[in-house]
Amino acid sequence: MVIEDRLSETPAYVFVDSEESLERVLSAIKPESRVAFDTEANGLYCYHQRVCLMQVTVGDETYIIDPLAEV
Repeated sequence: MVIEDRLSETPAYVFVDSEESLERVLSAIKPESRVAFDTEANGLYCYHQRVCLMQVTVGDETYIIDPLAEV
């Protein structure tokens, strides 16, 4: 498969960096019984550990949450 073909199959996501968009995520999660959640953090012994990105998938919708955004 050509890379361009695979890129077109990549699911869209909603970038969450405001209070309003975070409310959208919380509303989507509330009624669901299954939610996929992934985090990425820095650290590796050099820095104080802190979450830098969160990915939440509910049904067919994926949210990329920026926990470092100034809201």
